[in-house]
Amino acid sequence: MLLPLMIGMDGYVLTHTYESVDVPTQEEVDAFLPRYDPLYKLDPEDPYTLGAFADPSLYQEMRYEIQRDALGSKDVVKEVARDFQAAFGRWMGDVVEPYMCDDAETIYIGLGTVVGTLKDWVDVRREQGGKVGALKLRCFRPFPNDELREALGNAKQVVVIEKAVSVGGYGIVAAEVRGALYGQPKTPPVVCAMTGLGGRDVTYEVLDEIQKRTEAGEMDFFAGLRTELLEAS
Repeated sequence: MLLPLMIGMDGYVLTHTYESVDVPTQEEVDAFLPRYDPLYKLDPEDPYTLGAFADPSLYQEMRYEIQRDALGSKDVVKEVARDFQAAFGRWMGDVVEPYMCDDAETIYIGLGTVVGTLKDWVDVRREQGGKVGALKLRCFRPFPNDELREALGNAKQVVVIEKAVSVGGYGIVAAEVRGALYGQPKTPPVVCAMTGLGGRDVTYEVLDEIQKRTEAGEMDFFAGLRTELLEAS
């Protein structure tokens, strides 16, 4: 499998601030990771073409193989997650990470750092008797359709905390979640709450707003807007 890998990272907070972290030693990392020796590389002693053009007679089969391997990579993600836990003694998750979802009637989905705030908010709402849960989406491609269906199977409603929007279309993650749940025996409605764009903090107040507007029946909306800026424009 020679597919490229992209790791997404939150801005602004993670990219411009710092905190204490537990970093493994170089010896531990070297013991866990294989030596980096790419199969294909630029070598004047062994020249060949990289990224060659594929015409219509080959392109479809090439894309099929890429799609096949991308779908198969989900098993690799899960295997490496277990290997990482065994090597370093901590579980970082694989493709999804449910939190308080077993009996939750409403499950909030998020990616990245917003999930930390979301979990704390869920704890507060649980203490107040609310049947809410959180689910962290850790792998976007391949999209974890089966794992989402299992984790959301008993929910009466799903709310996506959407920090990326395809302008003129839909919330990107919400569209994927709706597609994953479509046609299931019990398909909960999926709300798209767009907030936190550009790295703006998603606070308890914003999550409270999302909860209230969801309970009022709204399906696709921006939350946490600074109305004074809109009025000034």
